[in-house]
Amino acid sequence: LGTNLDKTGDHQGAIAALSDAWRLGTHYPYRFDIAMDLGYAHYMDENDEAALQWGRQSLRLHESFLQNRLLMTATCARLGLDAEAEAHAAAVLAIRPGFSCARFAERFGYVDVEDRVRFVEGLRLAGLPD
Repeated sequence: LGTNLDKTGDHQGAIAALSDAWRLGTHYPYRFDIAMDLGYAHYMDENDEAALQWGRQSLRLHESFLQNRLLMTATCARLGLDAEAEAHAAAVLAIRPGFSCARFAERFGYVDVEDRVRFVEGLRLAGLPD
């Protein structure tokens, strides 16, 4: 539910639903995904500090998850954490050689164009290739 709310623009509703999932899912094997989804919801709600915290939590649980590395790349770039953004961008390219911001933008599953643009701008700011 939380992920769908986020992708359709209800970021506050997503944060509430995903926070409940985090609280209740202490034994859920894919908990890294809940943390990452909370990071995306906060990023799209323009709370980059919270996005960073949740992205780092997800990273502690699963360090090679591409979608979280993308979140961390964009978030760190937006926050001016250049060295960290570059490290995450390098991890993205190691996981997905040939990654392209333009191709990613075509497939990124957010309904709101502004959400997609804001995220891809963060990826470009970190130096990921277009």
